[in-house]
Amino acid sequence: MAYTNLNRCRNAQIHVETGWKQLSGIDCSEIIVIGPTDGVYISDGNVEGEAKGHPHNGNAFFVPANEQVVFRGVTHAHSLSAKRGASADRTLHYRTQYYSSVVQTR
Repeated sequence: MAYTNLNRCRNAQIHVETGWKQLSGIDCSEIIVIGPTDGVYISDGNVEGEAKGHPHNGNAFFVPANEQVVFRGVTHAHSLSAKRGASADRTLHYRTQYYSSVVQTR
């Protein structure tokens, strides 16, 4: 039987502003966030639904400029939201993938 690796890795970006903005709905189990100039805040939850624990400053991680932080244990990129860390709007670059140590096969 031939080996087939089903892992999917995708690069994405969003424009972060003063309010929380969900990352795109890409299926994944980890997200690598690269801090833009002046950094970015990352929080879990759902921007739309308070019952699911919408993101806020109290449970946010700050990702400094040019630093990489890996968020694991998610099922979709939209599990995380971002907002800018300083006065100017910024573009946030991130990568979605499955756990780097788990091979997804058929």
